[in-house]
Amino acid sequence: MSLALLSWLHYLLAAALVVLFVNTFDLWVWLLRVLGPAQATLVPFAAAALIFLWIGLEARRRGGFVPWALVAAVLLAVWGLLLPDPQFPAKRIHIPQYILLALVVRRGLARHVDGFGLLVMTALAAALFGLHDELIQGLHPRRTFGTADLEVNALGALAGSLAGHGLGLFRRPVEDGAGWPHATGLIAVLLGAVAAYPLIAGVTGWVFH
Repeated sequence: MSLALLSWLHYLLAAALVVLFVNTFDLWVWLLRVLGPAQATLVPFAAAALIFLWIGLEARRRGGFVPWALVAAVLLAVWGLLLPDPQFPAKRIHIPQYILLALVVRRGLARHVDGFGLLVMTALAAALFGLHDELIQGLHPRRTFGTADLEVNALGALAGSLAGHGLGLFRRPVEDGAGWPHATGLIAVLLGAVAAYPLIAGVTGWVFH
């Protein structure tokens, strides 16, 4: 299988994860029923802790990691876990979800960019997936579009991007003539956000003057 096709498969996997995330509300209801509110509230923290346990073990095994990026990833994840309204604890699950999604996006982008550019592009692209997550929720009969959720999604995306950078995951030389220049990739991400604006306005009633 070609590297180009593998990249596209990772982008499609990220999109499929967004759809899966939107439809986990029934799972959350089931967890509330089985575990009770207090224990269910701990699930997002436990999921994030397991991810960072793996990251810590990987950092120890690899040796050549970037400490500041890993520390920043942990701090952003903690901030994201504490940001949602305590009355809606299910929102916290977005943090481990988007850390995972950012790692998938990073794997797809690794063929195109490397180094700090890969960190930035991963964070922006994963955050854009988070925007589309909220748009889908705005159209979903049982869900709502939330600006606070956009922040949580973006924090998870940035934490995942920093974690991938800190571990040096999927690092490889960029192929000659393959992929996007950094500026083109950034423009593509920004155009994706701009193109989503009419749908945002339709779902939320937002109009920027």
